[in-house]
Amino acid sequence: MGRWDAALVGRAISEARRKADFVFVSFHWGVEFSHRPTATQMKIARFCIDQGADAVIGCHPHVLQGIEIYKGRPIFYSLGNFIFDQAYEPACRSVFAVLRVSAKRLEEILLRPVYIRDCIPELAAGEKKEAIIADLQEYSKVFGTEFTLTGDGLRVLHSGR
Repeated sequence: MGRWDAALVGRAISEARRKADFVFVSFHWGVEFSHRPTATQMKIARFCIDQGADAVIGCHPHVLQGIEIYKGRPIFYSLGNFIFDQAYEPACRSVFAVLRVSAKRLEEILLRPVYIRDCIPELAAGEKKEAIIADLQEYSKVFGTEFTLTGDGLRVLHSGR
């Protein structure tokens, strides 16, 4: 990840907060094919939440990384791929997040497992779905994040930290 300017990011989040009901910040960051966010990613993500972001969404590693609930707000370090031509099995496992909001409040976070086959994302089923869920639970364990299974995937409950 390149250099970042904390003051600039803080001002951008403050300005967005004045104009919007919800502020989601997205970063292109992380080490390709690593299932663990770097210390810098964690520092920046938490900084953004501290500045008023409602969620932080990361991309770039091409694989899933854990989800952290920090001060009641989600940090998705990497949701994996969505469409890409990599045959590397972990790069085929992804999730998409559904954030349900109402009355200026994040009500629910749902995760739907996705499997990429021949550059085409599809909702995962059976063993593939179970493997993606298990991966995400494992990668999120370090953050104390807890989930409950739904018919479609996972509901994020909270962080035990």
